[in-house]
Amino acid sequence: MNKKKLIANGQLILASAIWGFAFVAQRVSMGIVGPFTFGATRYMLGALTLYMLILVLRSKGQEYVIDKGAVKGGIACGVFLFCGSSLQQIGLVYTTASKGGFITTLYIIIVPVLAGIFFRKKISLKVWVGVILAIMGLYLLSFSGAVEDINIGDVLVFGGSFLWAGHIFAIDHYVNKYEPLVLSMVQFMFASVVSGVMALILETVEITAILSAAVPILYAGVLSAGVGFTLQMMGQRHTDPTIASMILSLEAVFGAVGGFLLLNERMTARELIGFVLIFAAIILAQLPEKKREFE
Repeated sequence: MNKKKLIANGQLILASAIWGFAFVAQRVSMGIVGPFTFGATRYMLGALTLYMLILVLRSKGQEYVIDKGAVKGGIACGVFLFCGSSLQQIGLVYTTASKGGFITTLYIIIVPVLAGIFFRKKISLKVWVGVILAIMGLYLLSFSGAVEDINIGDVLVFGGSFLWAGHIFAIDHYVNKYEPLVLSMVQFMFASVVSGVMALILETVEITAILSAAVPILYAGVLSAGVGFTLQMMGQRHTDPTIASMILSLEAVFGAVGGFLLLNERMTARELIGFVLIFAAIILAQLPEKKREFE
């Protein structure tokens, strides 16, 4: 593995860690503000964070052009971001957090399937084995007992997993054409505006409620959105989308760690086995091949 890919994989792992702990922020804020209010404030903070960073970098001589193509690319990514995160957040109102986490990360198997169907990309056997291991690991990590009957929340979150897969493909398409910081800023601006409109139409927006949820919103906005999604875009510049989706599935693992450290949740032997299977899947997907099958 060359240095660029090693750095890219590290960026994706860091992004998954930030997102994993963001599940704690989402769970805390769910009882305080509505899903669209949460999304609007979260992505507004993400956009402002990146805008200020771009201004600082410009003052040091670096050029960040916000042209028509970058805006279109950012909006395309923003459509998937808004729809995916909204379905996830709304779905979590009706289903359990563990089931929601498992269903969301099904994008790790949706990505290679869609790549084969729509882009005719051949995927190596070790990647498919890794996908199976990751699915098994996520199942053990997220389900503590028998699977409950499917409800509307499960359906919404499952629909969101297809949109997260689409988000990965959209990033893969645009990230080598435009600056990741610019793409991220535009997608957050788009998601924030649309979420804000939906919040005004469907929810009661209260400043006091937003202030009460300030800490989780700040984490989700500045770190999860501003930093996490930008790391994803930077990492995907040098990482295959199928491999990227598998690395990003580590957010479920880090989410469990966050629950243990911050919400006093405890891991069972079953869940620890899930940890091992997921890490095994990530390592397997990164092993070098004699012949490249998927570039």
